[in-house]
Amino acid sequence: MTFYPCSATIDDKKAAESARQLCDDYDVPFVDMNSEQVVDLYTDLNDTGHLNAVGAIKVTNYIGRILNETGDFESHKGDKKYKKYNAGARYFFDEITDLSVEADSIYQQLHYLSVGAVGSVIYINDDSEAFADPEIKRLIGNMSGTGRIRDTEGQ
Repeated sequence: MTFYPCSATIDDKKAAESARQLCDDYDVPFVDMNSEQVVDLYTDLNDTGHLNAVGAIKVTNYIGRILNETGDFESHKGDKKYKKYNAGARYFFDEITDLSVEADSIYQQLHYLSVGAVGSVIYINDDSEAFADPEIKRLIGNMSGTGRIRDTEGQ
């Protein structure tokens, strides 16, 4: 059972804790994706309860790793019987790549660049207001996967 990532209210957290207790009572695995910080609640949600494309990818990958670790499931990646699924996945990621170029705002572009095997270098002028914008800094940190932003001297 999972507690799906969201901007949880107090009632949501109480319900999740009740679900965890019930799972413990019946020896059912419980994954609290909010506690695990699977997504960035500031950038990976469309609203308080719905993931955007990047958040959905993170959750899907996280659940996939958990299921893979059980050893109970066989991977069908590249299996010809799953050709339609693989084509759909390729289409989805191609759309994300297109969005990283065509998005309406720098926030969306930076967010979409965090998906997949994309390399990039972002130069921001020293006097830019971007350094004072926590949202831009968060998005750049998500892209890098480290949360670090360096200046030209590596600091």
